[in-house]
Amino acid sequence: MDSFIDYYEYISDNKTRIKSKLGYYYHFGKGDINRKVIGHKRAFFEPIVESCFQGNLGYCDPAGRKSTRELISRYEALNRNCVDLSYKNIALTLGATNAIYGALSGALVNNRSKKIIVFTPCYTYVEAIRSLGYEVKFIDICNTEEACIQLNRSENADCAAVFLANPIFPIGKQVDPLLITEIKKLSELNNFYLFIDEVYSDMWLNKQKVVNFYTKNTVIIRSFSKEFGIPGLRCGYVLGPEELINNIRRKNEYVFGTPIVLFEVLIDLIVFWKLCIVSGSVPTRNKFFGCDFGLEKKQLEIIKKIDLDGFFNTCESFTIELLATLRDGLIESNDILDSCNTLEFIEPDCGFNAVVKNKTSKTYKDIFNSTGVVLTPCELFNLPNHFRFTFGDSAESISKAWKRVVEYLEKTP
Repeated sequence: MDSFIDYYEYISDNKTRIKSKLGYYYHFGKGDINRKVIGHKRAFFEPIVESCFQGNLGYCDPAGRKSTRELISRYEALNRNCVDLSYKNIALTLGATNAIYGALSGALVNNRSKKIIVFTPCYTYVEAIRSLGYEVKFIDICNTEEACIQLNRSENADCAAVFLANPIFPIGKQVDPLLITEIKKLSELNNFYLFIDEVYSDMWLNKQKVVNFYTKNTVIIRSFSKEFGIPGLRCGYVLGPEELINNIRRKNEYVFGTPIVLFEVLIDLIVFWKLCIVSGSVPTRNKFFGCDFGLEKKQLEIIKKIDLDGFFNTCESFTIELLATLRDGLIESNDILDSCNTLEFIEPDCGFNAVVKNKTSKTYKDIFNSTGVVLTPCELFNLPNHFRFTFGDSAESISKAWKRVVEYLEKTP
């Protein structure tokens, strides 16, 4: 099996060919996602970035600026119906991967067990776990009954932690609530941490949003770059027990970094918008300045220069158009693949990634070399015989790509 390094080196070496053959390389959707609203992005960020650079805000707490953490804690308290959250339960990080590593290293201080259970398919948690000296035990999350049996085996009772993604990455499905209940029960009984990657949890396409929860043994990992289609917005966060957050703060002083300050100001505004939405109120400039969540003087000076009402309206229109674009790509993929005999489309409930089951012997290299379309092999996510793709581009581009792939696979033995 190719490693992540082998795969991305292969893709990188062929970027020119990819662009010349199709003008769209399929798994690099983040860079191309939602072309229709690129103008919104500029309107979104340029005034804020310019103001922040002029403001020269400087550095802050290793866990992130208090005002940003306070806003996130208020949002999460409403989101999870949990009144006992404060900024002390939040640590900002440089995106989701940094959040994963920070949460793991912060939670597993002085832990005697060297085993961590990872529910698959999964993202790149495995390398982060192994780099910290832990053994990985895999359990298939898509078969709830078998997963519960394996989880309850005696050899798994002494695990240090359980790691899963909800929604499941990369297939975009919600974890069965019965399995979540079982894991929560065991985490409290055996006193291990339950890590949940929720980076796609606010991007539901065709179902009611999952009800998020939080307990004293739960560690939640989130990112802002997915929901707004902003891969350069390096800001994620960890929600967890205060002891764990303090461990992350200590490690961040030496190993990590909090988001650069201009992102923190932007996140203040985005989280306030989300806070209003989840509470059922309309976000306005007056409401923002009427809230007391610890903004510093320099932050206030910067934010006062921004058209906040326009910004909040842009947030709303941006997310509406983003989800509409994703749904168009989803429908187009489903229409083309519905009658395909070589690929089985697994329709996602959320996010901008989906997978197809590969019923042929062809590899991603075979497909690319013959069609110019890049599909990510899901062996990289511990899901063999599947390809991941991104449906965040235009329906026209997605249609063009799938037609090439289907024609090639159905004509080639």
